[in-house]
Amino acid sequence: AAAAPAAAGPAPTGTVPMSGMMKAVAKNMEKTLDTPIFRVSRTICTDKFDALYAKLKPKGVSVSALLAKAVAMTLEKHPVVNAAYDPSGAIKYNDDINVAMAVALDGGLITPTIRKCNEMDIYTVGREWRDLVNKAKSGSLKPEEYNTGTFAITNLGMFGGE
Repeated sequence: AAAAPAAAGPAPTGTVPMSGMMKAVAKNMEKTLDTPIFRVSRTICTDKFDALYAKLKPKGVSVSALLAKAVAMTLEKHPVVNAAYDPSGAIKYNDDINVAMAVALDGGLITPTIRKCNEMDIYTVGREWRDLVNKAKSGSLKPEEYNTGTFAITNLGMFGGE
């Protein structure tokens, strides 16, 4: 049987200072309000992806790592998707493909970033992602490990999203 959840302590009151990590998360989330967001969805058949994942999972490759690598390869072919709007009225093409993926923390969300993901093989992506998630959960990510993303992936699957 599963252990009962721990009882919650008293709710904080007043103003509570944020940790450095919480400040960085808040700053990054606030910054997204200045960024144009495009959401596109399409139902696709993932049979080949699922088969590849089944083959790679025993070798330590997660679905997240596989998605990050697939996105990075796609961004190489379509660099405008990895570009950003520049307030001067221009499009800034990024030199690197840095895939950021959301990780839930007790204090909110953070987006650890697999830098130059397109240049890594899938096994290296898997190891890098595992390392970044562990650092995120322990609060030991360095700023360049969470504020250098050029493309972000989020997953709402745990909420029943498609």
